[in-house]
Amino acid sequence: QEQEQEQGASAAAELDSAAVRRRRRAQGRRQYMAWVRSERQRLKMLQQHEAQSAAAKQSHALLERSVSTLEHCAERGHTKAAYLMGHLHLIDPTPSDVTPEARKQDEDRALAWLERAGEYPPALYLRGWLLYNRTIHSADTHPSSENTLSQAIELFRRAADAGDADALYSLGHIYHSSSSSSSSSSASASA
Repeated sequence: QEQEQEQGASAAAELDSAAVRRRRRAQGRRQYMAWVRSERQRLKMLQQHEAQSAAAKQSHALLERSVSTLEHCAERGHTKAAYLMGHLHLIDPTPSDVTPEARKQDEDRALAWLERAGEYPPALYLRGWLLYNRTIHSADTHPSSENTLSQAIELFRRAADAGDADALYSLGHIYHSSSSSSSSSSASASA
């Protein structure tokens, strides 16, 4: 009977040991399958990143060719291309990284291109807008600032005469703000 108990215990131990091995194998298979799934996911993400990177490189190359073509046309006298080149110099993708000096250089380049656009109404408006903003953000009341403001008003007037609605709005805004400030200053002077 003892021998039967020992055999029963050893059979139970074998069964337990076999069950433990099966559990370990199953757990190992689950871990392996989880690892395979994570590797597949990682590979898929890498492939997506490579595809996006390739698309970004193609897009960047296309953009550079487009700007080069646009600049070529603008240099040969195409007014809308000159306007667009000026506008491109005003687009600021990272405003926090741009120094005031770099911004002024970009504005100067934009003005140069916009001057090449001649009497194209949106270019006149944008030139006026740049000059007007310079007078607004300028702290000094130097006569050159008044000259810049009169240049901006003249550019707005020419653009408005050619039918540019933004220029017409800007003229109205300037005249309204100047009449508001002059009437408030005359009211305070009479009080």
